[in-house]
Amino acid sequence: MRGFAGGIAARFHGYWSGALRRLCFRHLRRLRRGRPLPGDDQVHAALTTLADLVEVYRGLADDLPGMVYRAGADWRPTLVHNSVALCGYTSGELCSGAVCWFDLIVAEDRVERPSHAGLQVREYRIRTKGGEVCWVEERTRSFSSREGVFAGVSGVVMNIDTRKATELALREARDHAGLLARRQIHAEERERERIGRELHDRVGTELSVLGISLAILEQELTADHGVAAAARIGGMTDHLERISATIGELVDTFDPTTVNELGLDEGLRAYAADLSQRCGIGIRVVGHAATSLSGEARLVLFRIAQEAVINSCKHGAPSEVTLTLDRLNGRSRMSISDDGCGFVPDGAASSCGNQHGLGYMRDRATTIGARLTVESAPGHGTRVTVELDHPGPARRGSVRRPFL
Repeated sequence: MRGFAGGIAARFHGYWSGALRRLCFRHLRRLRRGRPLPGDDQVHAALTTLADLVEVYRGLADDLPGMVYRAGADWRPTLVHNSVALCGYTSGELCSGAVCWFDLIVAEDRVERPSHAGLQVREYRIRTKGGEVCWVEERTRSFSSREGVFAGVSGVVMNIDTRKATELALREARDHAGLLARRQIHAEERERERIGRELHDRVGTELSVLGISLAILEQELTADHGVAAAARIGGMTDHLERISATIGELVDTFDPTTVNELGLDEGLRAYAADLSQRCGIGIRVVGHAATSLSGEARLVLFRIAQEAVINSCKHGAPSEVTLTLDRLNGRSRMSISDDGCGFVPDGAASSCGNQHGLGYMRDRATTIGARLTVESAPGHGTRVTVELDHPGPARRGSVRRPFL
């Protein structure tokens, strides 16, 4: 639409200004040289050319998808075309001052007049003669006199209700998708808590009872000189202890109590220390997170860090993993970097088998409006970065003059 309007305006400007300027300059040269003015035939031809130019202008203006206007240095319109279709008021009503364009603009959308340079584009709402409110886009450009003094503006105002309705529908769809994603995350967290409780209360208890029974049986067999059987049972007991430890780790992973009680900083440090001891890889946490983060944001960042660190230890074979927390220009940032084997991000599924993990982290980040990026290359480690804007106070707009 913008290209169409701009093309018509360019054609009109070239045709009108070129033909009319040539006609005026021709007569000026005659006067300067002391020659008489053109005869009746030449005057008639000039008037005919001028009438043709007017018709060309009208045709081009009719083809424009909106209202065409021109205003003087005092910003009062001197020419208005196609105004009835846009706002219901005639060109006479707008040019005579009976209706002021400024008064048609919705109060909170009124802004100051543009600077006298270049193309100005803005969107706002107007109230039509019938009382309806519609969105319009105004494209205006200033012009100057031969002396370089500001002489006025000309422009086009187009109805963009359809475009605005489409933008609103897309925004609502994104908001709805975000709401569904957050509900899914909350449901997953509740399910994690339930599974953790079940593992601890039922499976953990049964394994403990089984371990005690095996220990008693081992003692009895040893007393009866069943050395081989006792050794076998001893191995089973060791295996049972490892299973119990694994279940305990799962309970800790599922339970959000760590981050809820300790906060994001200390929760990550406790998690890093425990995982580092179990897997034998150096994991450290550097910096501090913003205290203004919501409980939901802290939990999501904690889950992303868990997934990133586990992926690194499982697929990257690093010697060290570093979690960095910092704040910069009103944004919270968390990065997880390692010195492992690295991979090609676009080929994550084939190189490291962690595409599912990356998708999980991106989905988590989306629920809190964060941006997640992955940087990696074979042999150069991996860095996962999450950036989140801090919500700021709403700004109130000032009531200023419109373009027209």
